[in-house]
Amino acid sequence: MSTTSYQIEDGFVSTSAGTSVLKAALAVDVLDESASDTSTASLVHTPLHKLRAGRSELSGRVFPRADRFCSGADAVLHVAGHVSSNVFEYPLLPTADSAQTQETKRNARARVVSLEIRPGAADAVRGALAVGASSAALIPSQTLPMFLPSLFQLAQNAATSAPAVFHVACEAIRRDMAVASSYEPLYALQHSGALLLNSASPQECHDLAVVAHVAAQRLHKLLVHFYDGARVARELAKVETLTEESLETLAAIHSTAPQTGDVVEQVQSVMDELFHVLQRQYRVYEYFGAEDAEYVVVVVGEAAAALKQAAAYEQMLGAKVGVVQVRLLLPWSHKLFALALPASVKRVVALENVAPSALTFQRGLLTQNLQVFFQSTYWQPVVESAPVVVTGVYGGVFRNSTFSVGMGR
Repeated sequence: MSTTSYQIEDGFVSTSAGTSVLKAALAVDVLDESASDTSTASLVHTPLHKLRAGRSELSGRVFPRADRFCSGADAVLHVAGHVSSNVFEYPLLPTADSAQTQETKRNARARVVSLEIRPGAADAVRGALAVGASSAALIPSQTLPMFLPSLFQLAQNAATSAPAVFHVACEAIRRDMAVASSYEPLYALQHSGALLLNSASPQECHDLAVVAHVAAQRLHKLLVHFYDGARVARELAKVETLTEESLETLAAIHSTAPQTGDVVEQVQSVMDELFHVLQRQYRVYEYFGAEDAEYVVVVVGEAAAALKQAAAYEQMLGAKVGVVQVRLLLPWSHKLFALALPASVKRVVALENVAPSALTFQRGLLTQNLQVFFQSTYWQPVVESAPVVVTGVYGGVFRNSTFSVGMGR
Protein backbone atom coordinates (compact mmCIF):
# COMPACT_ATOMS: atom_id res chain seq x y z
CA MET A 1 0.00 0.00 0.00
CA SER A 2 1.42 3.33 -1.01
CA THR A 3 1.86 6.14 1.46
CA THR A 4 1.62 9.88 1.00
CA SER A 5 3.33 12.66 2.90
CA TYR A 6 0.93 15.27 4.26
CA GLN A 7 1.60 18.54 6.04
CA ILE A 8 -0.54 18.85 9.15
CA GLU A 9 -1.48 22.30 10.45
CA ASP A 10 -1.45 23.65 13.94
CA GLY A 11 1.25 21.50 15.49
CA PHE A 12 2.33 22.79 18.88
CA VAL A 13 5.61 22.18 20.67
CA SER A 14 6.57 23.22 24.18
CA THR A 15 9.61 25.44 24.54
CA SER A 16 12.02 25.47 27.45
CA ALA A 17 10.41 28.70 28.70
CA GLY A 18 7.13 26.87 29.20
CA THR A 19 5.22 28.68 26.44
CA SER A 20 3.64 27.15 23.37
CA VAL A 21 4.85 28.07 19.92
CA LEU A 22 3.49 27.00 16.59
CA LYS A 23 5.43 24.72 14.30
CA ALA A 24 5.75 25.85 10.73
CA ALA A 25 4.59 22.41 9.61
CA LEU A 26 4.52 18.84 10.81
CA ALA A 27 5.16 16.15 8.21
CA VAL A 28 3.64 12.73 8.77
CA ASP A 29 3.08 9.67 6.63
CA VAL A 30 -0.50 8.54 6.37
CA LEU A 31 -2.31 5.83 4.48
CA ASP A 32 -4.25 6.36 1.31
CA GLU A 33 -7.95 7.12 0.96
CA SER A 34 -8.90 3.46 1.43
CA ALA A 35 -7.87 3.58 5.06
CA SER A 36 -10.44 3.45 7.85
CA ASP A 37 -12.16 6.60 9.08
CA THR A 38 -10.18 6.49 12.33
CA SER A 39 -6.85 6.88 10.54
CA THR A 40 -5.16 10.14 9.63
CA ALA A 41 -6.05 9.78 5.96
CA SER A 42 -8.74 12.44 6.33
CA LEU A 43 -6.22 15.16 7.19
CA VAL A 44 -5.91 18.11 4.84
CA HIS A 45 -2.86 19.34 2.93
CA THR A 46 -1.17 22.41 4.37
CA PRO A 47 0.74 24.85 2.13
CA LEU A 48 4.37 25.06 3.18
CA HIS A 49 4.51 28.77 2.44
CA LYS A 50 1.67 29.67 4.82
CA LEU A 51 2.78 32.14 7.47
CA ARG A 52 1.28 32.99 10.82
CA ALA A 53 0.55 36.59 11.75
CA GLY A 54 0.80 38.04 15.24
CA ARG A 55 -2.30 38.72 17.30
CA SER A 56 -1.32 42.37 17.52
CA GLU A 57 -2.22 42.71 13.83
CA LEU A 58 -5.88 41.88 14.46
CA SER A 59 -7.03 45.48 14.94
CA GLY A 60 -5.04 46.67 11.92
CA ARG A 61 -6.64 44.25 9.47
CA VAL A 62 -9.82 44.52 7.45
CA PHE A 63 -12.20 41.55 7.59
CA PRO A 64 -14.77 41.77 4.75
CA ARG A 65 -18.24 40.39 5.40
CA ALA A 66 -21.03 39.23 3.11
CA ASP A 67 -24.73 38.52 3.60
CA ARG A 68 -25.83 34.93 3.14
CA PHE A 69 -29.31 33.44 3.27
CA CYS A 70 -28.60 30.25 5.17
CA SER A 71 -29.47 28.18 8.22
CA GLY A 72 -27.63 28.13 11.51
CA ALA A 73 -26.13 24.74 10.68
CA ASP A 74 -24.74 26.01 7.36
CA ALA A 75 -23.35 29.10 9.11
CA VAL A 76 -21.49 26.87 11.56
CA LEU A 77 -20.20 24.67 8.73
CA HIS A 78 -19.03 27.77 6.84
CA VAL A 79 -16.93 28.89 9.81
CA ALA A 80 -15.59 25.46 10.76
CA GLY A 81 -14.66 24.69 7.17
CA HIS A 82 -12.29 27.66 6.93
CA VAL A 83 -10.73 27.94 10.39
CA SER A 84 -10.06 24.24 11.04
CA SER A 85 -7.86 21.71 9.32
CA ASN A 86 -10.51 18.98 9.47
CA VAL A 87 -14.27 18.89 9.91
CA PHE A 88 -15.82 15.59 11.01
CA GLU A 89 -19.55 15.37 10.42
CA TYR A 90 -21.72 12.77 12.15
CA PRO A 91 -25.20 12.85 10.57
CA LEU A 92 -27.95 11.17 12.55
CA LEU A 93 -29.63 9.83 9.41
CA PRO A 94 -28.13 9.26 5.95
CA THR A 95 -30.13 12.07 4.33
CA ALA A 96 -29.09 14.06 1.28
CA ASP A 97 -27.59 17.49 1.90
CA SER A 98 -29.22 20.59 0.51
CA ALA A 99 -27.64 22.34 -2.45
CA GLN A 100 -26.37 25.11 -0.19
CA THR A 101 -24.81 22.65 2.25
CA GLN A 102 -23.08 20.83 -0.61
CA GLU A 103 -21.71 24.12 -1.90
CA THR A 104 -20.45 25.04 1.57
CA LYS A 105 -18.62 21.72 1.81
CA ARG A 106 -17.07 22.13 -1.64
CA ASN A 107 -15.80 25.62 -0.83
CA ALA A 108 -14.40 24.65 2.56
CA ARG A 109 -10.65 24.95 3.05
CA ALA A 110 -10.73 22.04 5.48
CA ARG A 111 -11.33 18.42 4.62
CA VAL A 112 -14.98 17.63 5.44
CA VAL A 113 -15.42 13.96 6.33
CA SER A 114 -18.79 12.33 7.00
CA LEU A 115 -18.59 9.43 9.46
CA GLU A 116 -21.03 6.92 10.88
CA ILE A 117 -22.27 7.23 14.44
CA ARG A 118 -21.06 4.25 16.45
CA PRO A 119 -19.10 3.56 19.65
CA GLY A 120 -15.64 5.04 19.30
CA ALA A 121 -16.73 7.39 16.53
CA ALA A 122 -14.70 10.23 18.05
CA ASP A 123 -11.46 8.32 17.48
CA ALA A 124 -11.08 10.17 14.17
CA VAL A 125 -11.07 13.51 16.01
CA ARG A 126 -8.62 12.21 18.59
CA GLY A 127 -6.34 10.90 15.86
CA ALA A 128 -6.31 14.24 14.06
CA LEU A 129 -5.57 16.13 17.27
CA ALA A 130 -2.79 13.68 18.14
CA VAL A 131 -0.81 14.77 15.07
CA GLY A 132 -1.44 18.46 15.71
CA ALA A 133 -4.31 19.23 13.30
CA SER A 134 -7.04 21.54 14.56
CA SER A 135 -10.42 19.86 14.20
CA ALA A 136 -14.13 20.52 14.41
CA ALA A 137 -16.94 18.00 14.83
CA LEU A 138 -20.62 18.42 13.98
CA ILE A 139 -22.77 16.06 16.03
CA PRO A 140 -26.45 15.79 17.05
CA SER A 141 -27.19 15.80 20.76
CA GLN A 142 -28.93 12.40 20.65
CA THR A 143 -25.58 10.75 20.00
CA LEU A 144 -23.74 12.66 22.72
CA PRO A 145 -23.63 9.63 25.10
CA MET A 146 -21.43 7.78 22.59
CA PHE A 147 -18.97 10.69 22.58
CA LEU A 148 -18.81 11.20 26.34
CA PRO A 149 -15.69 9.09 27.05
CA SER A 150 -13.77 10.82 24.27
CA LEU A 151 -15.05 14.27 25.26
CA PHE A 152 -13.91 13.79 28.86
CA GLN A 153 -10.49 12.65 27.67
CA LEU A 154 -10.17 15.48 25.15
CA ALA A 155 -11.14 18.04 27.78
CA GLN A 156 -8.48 16.73 30.15
CA ASN A 157 -5.79 16.74 27.44
CA ALA A 158 -6.80 20.00 25.75
CA ALA A 159 -3.84 21.92 27.19
CA THR A 160 -1.36 19.80 25.24
CA SER A 161 -3.29 19.07 22.04
CA ALA A 162 -4.40 21.02 19.00
CA PRO A 163 -7.59 23.12 19.23
CA ALA A 164 -10.89 21.23 19.01
CA VAL A 165 -14.48 22.46 18.86
CA PHE A 166 -17.60 20.29 18.98
CA HIS A 167 -20.68 21.89 17.43
CA VAL A 168 -23.75 20.19 18.92
CA ALA A 169 -27.23 20.58 17.42
CA CYS A 170 -29.56 19.96 20.36
CA GLU A 171 -32.74 18.22 19.32
CA ALA A 172 -35.07 15.48 20.52
CA ILE A 173 -38.02 13.51 19.18
CA ARG A 174 -41.34 14.25 20.87
CA ARG A 175 -44.09 11.73 21.46
CA ASP A 176 -45.92 12.98 18.37
CA MET A 177 -42.73 12.27 16.35
CA ALA A 178 -42.03 15.98 15.89
CA VAL A 179 -38.54 17.38 16.36
CA ALA A 180 -38.03 19.66 19.37
CA SER A 181 -35.02 21.23 21.00
CA SER A 182 -33.62 20.07 24.34
CA TYR A 183 -30.37 20.87 26.14
CA GLU A 184 -30.79 17.97 28.54
CA PRO A 185 -27.99 15.78 27.05
CA LEU A 186 -25.48 18.53 27.83
CA TYR A 187 -25.98 17.98 31.56
CA ALA A 188 -23.62 15.01 31.28
CA LEU A 189 -20.75 17.41 30.46
CA GLN A 190 -21.00 19.55 33.58
CA HIS A 191 -17.99 17.83 35.21
CA SER A 192 -15.93 17.28 32.07
CA GLY A 193 -14.02 20.57 32.08
CA ALA A 194 -15.32 21.54 28.63
CA LEU A 195 -16.64 25.04 27.92
CA LEU A 196 -20.33 25.14 26.92
CA LEU A 197 -21.08 28.07 24.59
CA ASN A 198 -24.63 28.69 23.38
CA SER A 199 -26.05 30.37 20.27
CA ALA A 200 -29.65 31.57 20.19
CA SER A 201 -30.06 32.53 16.50
CA PRO A 202 -28.55 31.75 13.09
CA GLN A 203 -26.50 34.96 13.29
CA GLU A 204 -25.15 33.96 16.69
CA CYS A 205 -24.37 30.49 15.31
CA HIS A 206 -21.93 32.12 12.89
CA ASP A 207 -20.48 34.67 15.28
CA LEU A 208 -20.09 32.40 18.29
CA ALA A 209 -18.66 29.64 16.12
CA VAL A 210 -15.88 32.12 15.33
CA VAL A 211 -15.57 32.90 19.05
CA ALA A 212 -15.45 29.18 19.89
CA HIS A 213 -12.61 28.40 17.48
CA VAL A 214 -10.55 31.43 18.47
CA ALA A 215 -11.11 30.70 22.17
CA ALA A 216 -10.17 27.04 21.72
CA GLN A 217 -6.88 28.08 20.13
CA ARG A 218 -6.09 30.77 22.69
CA LEU A 219 -7.22 29.08 25.89
CA HIS A 220 -6.25 25.49 25.03
CA LYS A 221 -9.68 24.30 26.18
CA LEU A 222 -12.25 21.99 24.64
CA LEU A 223 -15.16 24.09 23.36
CA VAL A 224 -18.67 22.66 22.98
CA HIS A 225 -20.76 25.07 20.93
CA PHE A 226 -24.43 24.09 21.19
CA TYR A 227 -27.61 25.49 19.67
CA ASP A 228 -31.23 24.61 18.98
CA GLY A 229 -31.21 21.83 16.43
CA ALA A 230 -34.96 21.92 15.77
CA ARG A 231 -35.32 25.58 14.82
CA VAL A 232 -32.09 27.59 14.82
CA ALA A 233 -30.11 24.93 12.95
CA ARG A 234 -32.81 24.58 10.27
CA GLU A 235 -34.47 27.96 9.79
CA LEU A 236 -33.26 30.12 6.92
CA ALA A 237 -32.31 33.70 7.73
CA LYS A 238 -30.09 36.47 6.46
CA VAL A 239 -26.76 35.99 8.19
CA GLU A 240 -23.86 38.41 7.90
CA THR A 241 -20.89 36.08 7.55
CA LEU A 242 -17.19 36.61 7.23
CA THR A 243 -15.91 35.89 3.75
CA GLU A 244 -13.73 32.88 3.08
CA GLU A 245 -10.67 35.12 2.86
CA SER A 246 -11.54 36.76 6.20
CA LEU A 247 -11.90 33.41 7.96
CA GLU A 248 -8.64 32.12 6.54
CA THR A 249 -6.90 35.33 7.62
CA LEU A 250 -8.37 34.96 11.09
CA ALA A 251 -7.26 31.33 11.24
CA ALA A 252 -3.72 32.39 10.34
CA ILE A 253 -3.42 34.62 13.39
CA HIS A 254 -1.34 32.91 16.05
CA SER A 255 -2.49 33.83 19.56
CA THR A 256 -0.53 33.36 22.75
CA ALA A 257 -2.19 32.09 25.90
CA PRO A 258 -3.72 34.81 28.11
CA GLN A 259 -2.15 35.54 31.48
CA THR A 260 -5.35 35.80 33.55
CA GLY A 261 -6.54 32.75 35.42
CA ASP A 262 -10.33 33.07 35.09
CA VAL A 263 -11.53 31.16 32.04
CA VAL A 264 -14.81 33.08 31.74
CA GLU A 265 -12.96 36.39 31.69
CA GLN A 266 -10.70 34.99 28.98
CA VAL A 267 -13.72 34.06 26.86
CA GLN A 268 -15.12 37.56 27.38
CA SER A 269 -11.80 39.04 26.28
CA VAL A 270 -12.01 36.98 23.08
CA MET A 271 -15.51 38.35 22.44
CA ASP A 272 -14.26 41.89 23.03
CA GLU A 273 -11.33 41.47 20.64
CA LEU A 274 -13.53 39.95 17.93
CA PHE A 275 -15.81 42.99 17.98
CA HIS A 276 -13.52 44.54 15.37
CA VAL A 277 -13.95 41.44 13.21
CA LEU A 278 -17.67 40.72 13.67
CA GLN A 279 -18.89 44.29 14.32
CA ARG A 280 -21.18 42.87 17.01
CA GLN A 281 -20.49 42.94 20.74
CA TYR A 282 -21.29 39.81 22.73
CA ARG A 283 -21.28 39.20 26.46
CA VAL A 284 -21.12 35.92 28.32
CA TYR A 285 -23.96 37.35 30.47
CA GLU A 286 -25.96 40.01 28.64
CA TYR A 287 -28.64 42.00 30.48
CA PHE A 288 -31.60 43.71 28.82
CA GLY A 289 -34.26 45.62 30.71
CA ALA A 290 -34.82 48.17 33.46
CA GLU A 291 -31.86 49.27 35.56
CA ASP A 292 -33.93 48.85 38.73
CA ALA A 293 -35.62 45.61 37.71
CA GLU A 294 -37.27 43.57 40.45
CA TYR A 295 -38.19 40.56 38.30
CA VAL A 296 -35.51 39.02 36.07
CA VAL A 297 -35.54 35.97 33.81
CA VAL A 298 -32.19 34.22 33.32
CA VAL A 299 -32.32 32.16 30.14
CA VAL A 300 -30.10 30.04 27.91
CA GLY A 301 -31.07 29.53 24.31
CA GLU A 302 -33.41 30.70 21.60
CA ALA A 303 -36.11 31.95 24.01
CA ALA A 304 -33.93 34.98 24.80
CA ALA A 305 -35.06 36.94 21.73
CA ALA A 306 -38.77 36.58 22.56
CA LEU A 307 -38.14 37.38 26.22
CA LYS A 308 -36.27 40.56 25.31
CA GLN A 309 -39.19 41.73 23.19
CA ALA A 310 -41.62 40.91 25.98
CA ALA A 311 -39.46 42.75 28.52
CA ALA A 312 -39.30 45.82 26.27
CA TYR A 313 -43.10 45.85 25.98
CA GLU A 314 -43.63 45.43 29.72
CA GLN A 315 -41.04 48.11 30.42
CA MET A 316 -43.04 50.54 28.29
CA LEU A 317 -45.99 49.85 30.60
CA GLY A 318 -43.87 50.67 33.65
CA ALA A 319 -42.97 47.16 34.77
CA LYS A 320 -39.57 46.66 36.40
CA VAL A 321 -38.47 43.57 34.53
CA GLY A 322 -35.34 42.36 32.79
CA VAL A 323 -33.71 39.43 31.00
CA VAL A 324 -30.21 37.98 31.36
CA GLN A 325 -29.09 35.92 28.38
CA VAL A 326 -26.43 33.38 29.34
CA ARG A 327 -24.15 32.50 26.44
CA LEU A 328 -21.43 30.68 28.37
CA LEU A 329 -23.25 28.07 30.43
CA LEU A 330 -20.12 26.43 31.85
CA PRO A 331 -17.92 27.36 33.55
CA TRP A 332 -19.74 29.96 35.64
CA SER A 333 -18.37 33.29 36.83
CA HIS A 334 -20.03 34.88 39.87
CA LYS A 335 -17.97 38.02 39.30
CA LEU A 336 -19.17 38.71 35.75
CA PHE A 337 -22.73 37.64 36.50
CA ALA A 338 -22.86 40.14 39.37
CA LEU A 339 -22.00 42.89 36.90
CA ALA A 340 -24.93 41.91 34.67
CA LEU A 341 -27.67 41.39 37.28
CA PRO A 342 -29.37 44.46 38.85
CA ALA A 343 -28.93 44.64 42.62
CA SER A 344 -32.61 45.52 43.02
CA VAL A 345 -33.90 42.12 41.87
CA LYS A 346 -36.36 40.35 44.16
CA ARG A 347 -37.40 37.35 42.08
CA VAL A 348 -35.39 35.39 39.52
CA VAL A 349 -36.66 32.78 37.08
CA ALA A 350 -34.08 30.32 35.74
CA LEU A 351 -35.53 29.27 32.38
CA GLU A 352 -33.99 26.14 30.89
CA ASN A 353 -34.64 24.25 27.67
CA VAL A 354 -35.23 20.79 29.10
CA ALA A 355 -38.12 18.44 29.70
CA PRO A 356 -39.77 18.71 33.14
CA SER A 357 -38.72 15.12 33.87
CA ALA A 358 -35.06 16.21 33.69
CA LEU A 359 -35.54 18.27 36.85
CA THR A 360 -37.17 15.50 38.89
CA PHE A 361 -34.06 14.29 40.69
CA GLN A 362 -31.76 17.29 40.29
CA ARG A 363 -32.00 21.01 39.78
CA GLY A 364 -31.04 22.54 36.48
CA LEU A 365 -27.59 23.95 35.85
CA LEU A 366 -28.88 27.51 35.85
CA THR A 367 -30.76 27.02 39.12
CA GLN A 368 -27.73 25.48 40.79
CA ASN A 369 -25.46 28.32 39.67
CA LEU A 370 -27.94 31.00 40.73
CA GLN A 371 -28.51 29.55 44.18
CA VAL A 372 -24.77 29.40 44.81
CA PHE A 373 -24.34 32.92 43.43
CA PHE A 374 -26.90 34.48 45.79
CA GLN A 375 -25.08 32.91 48.74
CA SER A 376 -21.67 34.19 47.63
CA THR A 377 -19.90 37.41 48.54
CA TYR A 378 -20.25 38.70 44.97
CA TRP A 379 -23.94 39.41 45.51
CA GLN A 380 -24.43 42.88 47.00
CA PRO A 381 -28.21 43.35 47.15
CA VAL A 382 -30.19 46.48 47.90
CA VAL A 383 -32.35 44.53 50.36
CA GLU A 384 -31.03 42.08 52.93
CA SER A 385 -32.99 39.01 51.85
CA ALA A 386 -31.82 36.97 48.87
CA PRO A 387 -34.08 36.83 45.80
CA VAL A 388 -36.45 33.94 45.30
CA VAL A 389 -35.16 31.60 42.57
CA VAL A 390 -37.78 29.78 40.52
CA THR A 391 -37.01 27.12 37.92
CA GLY A 392 -38.89 27.19 34.63
CA VAL A 393 -38.68 25.02 31.52
CA TYR A 394 -39.46 25.47 27.86
CA GLY A 395 -38.97 23.27 24.84
CA GLY A 396 -38.13 19.71 25.74
CA VAL A 397 -39.64 16.57 24.29
CA PHE A 398 -43.14 17.16 25.66
CA ARG A 399 -43.62 20.82 24.73
CA ASN A 400 -43.72 23.10 21.72
CA SER A 401 -40.17 24.18 20.97
CA THR A 402 -41.21 27.62 19.66
CA PHE A 403 -41.06 30.23 22.41
CA SER A 404 -43.23 33.24 21.54
CA VAL A 405 -43.40 36.78 22.89
CA GLY A 406 -46.79 36.00 24.41
CA MET A 407 -45.28 33.13 26.38
CA GLY A 408 -42.57 35.48 27.59
CA ARG A 409 -45.12 37.96 28.90
